[in-house]
Amino acid sequence: MNLSTEAIRKLTGLGDVTVLDETDSTNTRLKAMASEKAEGAVLVARKQTAGRGRGGKTFFSPAGGLYLSVLVKPRDPAVFTRLTMMAGVAAAEAIEVIAGKQAKIKWVNDIFVDGKKVCGILAESDARGTAAVVGAGFNLLPPAGGFDKTIAEIAGAVLEREPADASRLAAEFLNRLFVFLRGERPFFDEYRRRSLLIGHTVRFARNGQTVTGHAADIRADGALLVRAGEQTIALFGGEVSLCDYPRG
Repeated sequence: MNLSTEAIRKLTGLGDVTVLDETDSTNTRLKAMASEKAEGAVLVARKQTAGRGRGGKTFFSPAGGLYLSVLVKPRDPAVFTRLTMMAGVAAAEAIEVIAGKQAKIKWVNDIFVDGKKVCGILAESDARGTAAVVGAGFNLLPPAGGFDKTIAEIAGAVLEREPADASRLAAEFLNRLFVFLRGERPFFDEYRRRSLLIGHTVRFARNGQTVTGHAADIRADGALLVRAGEQTIALFGGEVSLCDYPRG
């Protein structure tokens, strides 16, 4: 798998890029350095031993993946609430460039190809709320021995075999993310267009009850609008399952 500091620097123009063979979590490690790093610092790992997803969930991060985090310091506080959507579109487009396959976004932070999850996004603010770390974990290639049995039915890979240009995938993602951050191109319509949920029946937990409804739309603030009976519920987070899609 082609992955190097020099290649990512050359393809992005970013100077502070570090590639590690292994780390606990690129998000955890970069967030700890947020106060001493400038915007655009990038940390990449070929393997994570303590990868994390939203809600504190474990993110399976074996060798054969691409795990990276980038430090951003937006001047507009409103950008913090949009980072996951921006990164989702950036990841989906980057995957399409590398794999030539359509990528969809399962609200709020998972990227699917051919009905399988191939990427997860995790955006986290630092303790002072002045910076954020945007992490993306790509299943670039199937891991040796296959995916962990707990996720084998849903997990997939961007590519099925070598050659895999991980440096280019990282660069495609980073370049698109910064285009969105600089406001050079809108992202929301693309996020909504790629939704895996809109138009489908979904299920989620609310106030201790399981609710089933129709995913009607996604608002500009990121809320998923679900019609359940005569009411429309705005969801801002949590787990949502697809009921009428082959996988998800």
